[in-house]
Amino acid sequence: MSNHLCKDARMICRKKEFKIGDFVTVTHCWGGYLLPIDLPDGAMVNVLQCEAGQAIVRYQDKQFIVTTANVQSGWEYRFKGKWRDESDPLILEEIENRKLKRRNPRLLLVGEV
Repeated sequence: MSNHLCKDARMICRKKEFKIGDFVTVTHCWGGYLLPIDLPDGAMVNVLQCEAGQAIVRYQDKQFIVTTANVQSGWEYRFKGKWRDESDPLILEEIENRKLKRRNPRLLLVGEV
């Protein structure tokens, strides 16, 4: 659960909270939280119940218990004083700007401290 943009102190990010009824992706968390055998890595599931550190999800009419570390619900970014979804046009523009700066190191000299 890492996001390279979170490493920049000017752009703080957090994992988006999920709730009952949301559709999220589940993945193996290789630090010890593997998915149940019949639940494929990358599956889109429906959240049925949320509890401390785990969720009950439905995939192809079967229910599974997974840890919240396995749930990929997306990101929110604190940008210009407000928490914004990763699909927000301002966030998408900022992400693209940072990609351009990484590809061309001379751009880092302009307006960066």
